[in-house]
Amino acid sequence: MSSRVGNILFWRRKPHPQDIESSVSFVDKSPQTRAELEAFLNERDQGNNFQASNDPLIIGGEANEALAKAIEYFAPAQPVRNSSRLAARRKEMALLIASIEEQRGHVVITGARGVGKSSLILSFLSVARGSMYTTTYTCCSSTSTFSLLFRTALEKISRRFDAHNPSGHEGNFSELLSSDDLTPHSVGEILARVTGTRVIIAFDDFDRLGDMRAHNELLEVMKFLSDHGSPVHIILGGAAARVQDLLPDTAIYPRSLFSMRLSPLSDPEIEDMIADLVLASGLEVENGAVERITELSFGKSFIAKVFGLKATRIALSTNAPTVRIAHVDAAVSIYFSQLDLANSFRLEDLLRGDPLLTRVLRRVLRATREFGDYFLEDHIHLYSDGILTKADISQRLDTLRNHYFLVEDEKMSGWFRVRDANTELTFAAACGVEIS
Repeated sequence: MSSRVGNILFWRRKPHPQDIESSVSFVDKSPQTRAELEAFLNERDQGNNFQASNDPLIIGGEANEALAKAIEYFAPAQPVRNSSRLAARRKEMALLIASIEEQRGHVVITGARGVGKSSLILSFLSVARGSMYTTTYTCCSSTSTFSLLFRTALEKISRRFDAHNPSGHEGNFSELLSSDDLTPHSVGEILARVTGTRVIIAFDDFDRLGDMRAHNELLEVMKFLSDHGSPVHIILGGAAARVQDLLPDTAIYPRSLFSMRLSPLSDPEIEDMIADLVLASGLEVENGAVERITELSFGKSFIAKVFGLKATRIALSTNAPTVRIAHVDAAVSIYFSQLDLANSFRLEDLLRGDPLLTRVLRRVLRATREFGDYFLEDHIHLYSDGILTKADISQRLDTLRNHYFLVEDEKMSGWFRVRDANTELTFAAACGVEIS
């Protein structure tokens, strides 16, 4: 079924099938599509027009401007900062606004890598600034401490909003700090002086925080602010399956703390995002192209953006008015070749020697969609298709672990994750190419 969004021919796919092997083939073998794809790849290899499309700046004129606009909206490596460009997540945005605006609480946002936590936070902060909130945004690192995080945040809050500053002294709240070692009480007392505005302090990548004491200290600050009715709210974002994986499960959570877990995007949400992406470039998109990108993304927005942008670039470079399946196939082929070169052991060599390995890759990506970044081998066994036995799957998972495509968690024995975002993207691309 298709519908038109703007000038985009947009396909609405059916619900995700229970068995991924029974879904639409990842590689369209129609003669027309295969011929077009081979032509694209031949032009690339010969250094012709297609090769130039690898750099958007080489595409001239209106095509370059159209691609630049699409990249500005949907750059996969950067979070979305403008709420008007946030594809999907409208319900989550409404819930986040209600948690702060109506409930006057604090929020912790969890979810797997690449599901859009940073984009949601930054887009929400953009909305908040438009409503006269004062906002701060800090990314945590392994060297971050409680003191360092709040010193950074306080530097961004003007003394104009200090209730104890009747003279209107210019400066920021960090000037009120009296010692190098901050405590939850001292931070809470300073923030309780905020008046004339509401403040949102966002700490992203909280899972990377190396100072374990800071987790409990942050919870104490939240409780202090809520107990004193301070107009200051804290948002935490981090890669985790649940709040207890991000904050101490032995801690006492303040009643004002709301949790939100971002799941991977649904298929219709991915379709909406791809339609918006292509619309930004001024092109139309073929029904099958949307289907192909949706199948390969496994609910991850960054994967859909990567393939969608590359396919759009290819269409623009060849003056095609519509993004077609052949453009997507070419984009997937290019990314697989480029990313696989960065691996110490080529995934292509493993796939060539073991055609059934692709089926396991699909199961791994499906497990990350349904269980998060970390999964058990038993999760992979859930997706039986009558072709691979448990022994077949275990053998191939061992191969992926031995070649460092999968990494075992240091704290939880038996739990694994895909090594990094590039490896996850390589897996997705491998599901869309034919290895001869």
